[in-house]
Amino acid sequence: MGTILRKPWLLDYLLGVAREFGGEPAPLSEQKRLVQIVKFITGPTERNPNPFEIWTEVSDGTHFIPARLSSAAVDRHLQDHGERISACKTGYFSIKQYRPFLTHVPTGVNDEIESMARLALEIESVGLIGSKGEPPFGDLTLVTAEERMRRWTGGLLKDQGRSEIY
Repeated sequence: MGTILRKPWLLDYLLGVAREFGGEPAPLSEQKRLVQIVKFITGPTERNPNPFEIWTEVSDGTHFIPARLSSAAVDRHLQDHGERISACKTGYFSIKQYRPFLTHVPTGVNDEIESMARLALEIESVGLIGSKGEPPFGDLTLVTAEERMRRWTGGLLKDQGRSEIY
């Protein structure tokens, strides 16, 4: 099923957002994109069996980024598939209604969050395609490790994204 991710899109999408919006919030994208959830950072626990939102890392087959799945996306998946989205580790999904934002990402340990904010995706709509339990596809790198992305996210942290990315 790795062939589903044969067209990496994440870097180009984020660079387009950087060019068009700089440090301003981007609107939710309605364009359907394909991702693999490669890791769950947060999810149901004994203390919180129905989390408000779930944090993951999603990949386009080349790059990955932290992503926050909204409560609406999590609830809709449960209604449509009769199982928690956290049961779909390394599954392939279509996403819509997503955008980047700067935030402190949870570490996944004891409700702690990272001390420094970083770029993540907010995702409002997910649809399971399949292949739960497959190994992560591709040789993945963090999308913000790319030089232009480092400059943009550095600018977001310093001056609301007004720095140039090229």
